[in-house]
Amino acid sequence: MNTLTDNAVAAVKTAFFRASELAEGFRILVQAGWAGFKYLMGLESVSRERRCDHRDR
Repeated sequence: MNTLTDNAVAAVKTAFFRASELAEGFRILVQAGWAGFKYLMGLESVSRERRCDHRDR
């Protein structure tokens, strides 16, 4: 069983939220870590990035 970090869960939710219409074969590649996450959707060649501010913790 895989356990997702909070960043990985946030990345997947963000990617699905921004996808206007999911099609057959739709793919999302997520790289999540301590500093934030990057993701590629569909046929994109440039990843989208979100940095996390851990000062609130």
